Amino acid sequence: MRRSGHWEDVDLDAGYARIRKNRLRPKHAHGCGGEPCGRKAGYCPKREQTGAAGADRQGKGYVFASPVGGPLSPNTDFHVRKRLLRDAGVRDGRLHDARHTAATVLLILGVPDVVIDSIMGWEPGGTARMRARYMHVTGTTLRKVARQVGDALWGLPKTN
Repeated sequence: MRRSGHWEDVDLDAGYARIRKNRLRPKHAHGCGGEPCGRKAGYCPKREQTGAAGADRQGKGYVFASPVGGPLSPNTDFHVRKRLLRDAGVRDGRLHDARHTAATVLLILGVPDVVIDSIMGWEPGGTARMRARYMHVTGTTLRKVARQVGDALWGLPKTN
């Protein structure tokens, strides 16, 4: 699943976007006819989209949209992102890894769980499991907590 944002979800004055809906990857069938190409349907050079997307989605207010206003194809989005990373000299990684990074940074910053849940788009209930899956405790975080515990127990002077 990909997150998809609409302009109605963006508050430029407040400086944030709220993602409330998911968009599923389109489904494809082979378009090869009687002689299969040997690839999975989604990679067939003559693939045909079987989902109910298409023209119905044009001009639906997507923030990140195709040149004609429709939703981005996850495959196109993938290749464009890879090219941007390469051109910028940034380490290649999965887009999903960015969610782990975001959750971990929020943990390091000490953001309250309820705020993290909202930012990450996690529904109440089961969010502790999601936090455990996405938020990775770093050495920096462990040192910070150890320092806080030491200060609380023994009143040790703070060191940087």
